[in-house]
Amino acid sequence: MGDLLQMTPFLNAFRQEFCDVEITLMVLKQFEDVCSGFPFVDKLEVFDAKDFLSRLGNREFSLVENYRALEKMLAGLRHKKFDTVINLSFSNHSALLTHLLSTTDVRGITMDDQGNRLLKHPWVNHFYNMVDNREINLFNYVDFIRKIGGATRTSPMSFGVSASARTFAETFYTTQDISEADRVIGMQPGASTENKRWPAESFGVLAAKLIEDEAKIVLFGGRGERELGEHVRGAMGLPPDRIRKHFFDMIGNTSVDQLASLVARCDLLVTNDTGTMHMATAVGTRVVELSLGPVYFPETGPYGEGHIVIQTDMPCAPCEFYVQCKNPRCRESISVAQVLRVVQMVRDGRLDREQQLEDSSNWNGVQLYRGVFDEEGMLEFHPVIRKALRRVDLIKLLYREMWKLVLDERPGEVDSLRVSQKIHGQFTMNGIPVKLNEENGVFGALGELASQGMEISQRLVEWSEKIAENIPAIKTAGRILHAIDEQIELKGLTHRVCHPLTFMFRQGKENLQEGDIGLLSRSTLRLYETLFREATLMNRGLQETVAYLGKTS
Repeated sequence: MGDLLQMTPFLNAFRQEFCDVEITLMVLKQFEDVCSGFPFVDKLEVFDAKDFLSRLGNREFSLVENYRALEKMLAGLRHKKFDTVINLSFSNHSALLTHLLSTTDVRGITMDDQGNRLLKHPWVNHFYNMVDNREINLFNYVDFIRKIGGATRTSPMSFGVSASARTFAETFYTTQDISEADRVIGMQPGASTENKRWPAESFGVLAAKLIEDEAKIVLFGGRGERELGEHVRGAMGLPPDRIRKHFFDMIGNTSVDQLASLVARCDLLVTNDTGTMHMATAVGTRVVELSLGPVYFPETGPYGEGHIVIQTDMPCAPCEFYVQCKNPRCRESISVAQVLRVVQMVRDGRLDREQQLEDSSNWNGVQLYRGVFDEEGMLEFHPVIRKALRRVDLIKLLYREMWKLVLDERPGEVDSLRVSQKIHGQFTMNGIPVKLNEENGVFGALGELASQGMEISQRLVEWSEKIAENIPAIKTAGRILHAIDEQIELKGLTHRVCHPLTFMFRQGKENLQEGDIGLLSRSTLRLYETLFREATLMNRGLQETVAYLGKTS
């Protein structure tokens, strides 16, 4: 549900930019209800994956019959003769389906005739890059989707609540004697995996303290999370009559539409990283997200201005996707007192403006972030508590500015003045924390390797005009490029700061499709040119930013 809701800003913006386009959205059957609230989609194609998989395991259906069933579905889609297919899912299954639709203009992940994965957009390549380099990514998933799809406008997340769902919510709140004057706090104690969940007992203690402040608490979640609701209730420690009047457990008792209508009435939602969190942003409810385990809020945090994220300051946060942590201390590192303080500050309007809090013992072990849209309309999260600048903070800000230029194929240099101003506005500075000479040297060396690759590739382009006459030279050039590529790869392995560049370069090489030597040479030349520009922009941006910081510290 969350992934689909995160597509709505792109779909909405795409519809506004191209009003005469017909949009068909293909989704799995279990998410049909979510997409019924998307007014900007003309037609919904539903694929029942469970039914198809059950056919595969059923001996009553032969392999040929199953193939024909799939081919029938694909034939119906091919008949529509789509001009463009945009794959906003990143699974191998969706890549295969995209390939089988046989559309010329494809954006996103697809496959070639041999089953090799192809990434059909610079921002898709970067998305895969960030999976392996999350520590320096500052782009939200919603903005990735918008860039991949080709929408230039910005649009908020949205969901159309039906009239019947609005009636359901009105009836619920009236029946429970919750008036417009009451402060309603929603809570979502569940999450897709346990390592993303703040303890249910902590939600219970928080709920009790908010009820003491006369708030009304509504609990949300799916059917499989009902046990969590019982844990929350059991940890509250309030008299039954007090709980009955102020605590309402709706876990597993709503449709998607009804969930949206109930969340829309809440003044605030306190939540883990969940689909309910994205629904809250879609219906205009403010969010306080608890970012735990492998959750990396810059990627998947609440998309909108003013939402607050609380993340542990533990050095291992966020952990990698497939880490099996035997001591998930991050779940307990965020205290009830800290979350309560944030909720109270939101209530009092103290977190409404772009202002910072001085670091104190109240915030030991955590950092707060506020969602803000930047100059290009892309979401970023600014630290709320003013803490010391780290080397990685500076590198992340530079990478963000550089990628926007390169991936959008825009001319220009990294705006080092903007980066230095953001650093001064968001962090404490004790002079220049580091000179970053090593980083400058690494980017410079990488740029030199890319320059050598450009020179050899340019010769290959020229030699490809007369292949027969230049076979020995072409073979020698191939060996030289292979050696250059090995050195580029080594730079990324030994210097983590430039690994995003070398990873993107390798992805680009793997994405090259077979063709004549002239086509391959020109494609290879473009890869080296891109790497050279990236390394040069990072090198200059780093030098200029450090110089600005030195003048103003």
